[in-house]
Amino acid sequence: MAQTRLPNNPKPKEWLASDLSLQYVASYKPFVFVDGEGVRCSIYVSGCRFNCPGCYNKVAQNFHYGTPYTQELEDRIITDLSQSYVQGLTLLGGEPFLNTQVCLRLCRRVRQEFGHTKDIWSWTGYTWTS
Repeated sequence: MAQTRLPNNPKPKEWLASDLSLQYVASYKPFVFVDGEGVRCSIYVSGCRFNCPGCYNKVAQNFHYGTPYTQELEDRIITDLSQSYVQGLTLLGGEPFLNTQVCLRLCRRVRQEFGHTKDIWSWTGYTWTS
């Protein structure tokens, strides 16, 4: 498999999920309490370019880590989210915003199935500036 060669220190605005993401998932954890408010289903996508000091999930920085995202996994997440005690979905990684193919597909499905009865959280290395 050919790998894309990346600049050593690209600026975040130069990063495109279409260039980086291999649509891999590092992990899926249903019914957790640590990734946001309430009981959540958490999907950890693979790949990150931030290399934040003290990263707690360094292995997921690799875009090749884990397994490919599948329809079966998506269906399992939707089934788990359908439980009345589950408040919502959390997107983590790796970097969710460098894996938009996976994250947007899943978020659209969550909205299609549940409307706004389930919330969606995302943990990212990007910062908000105004």
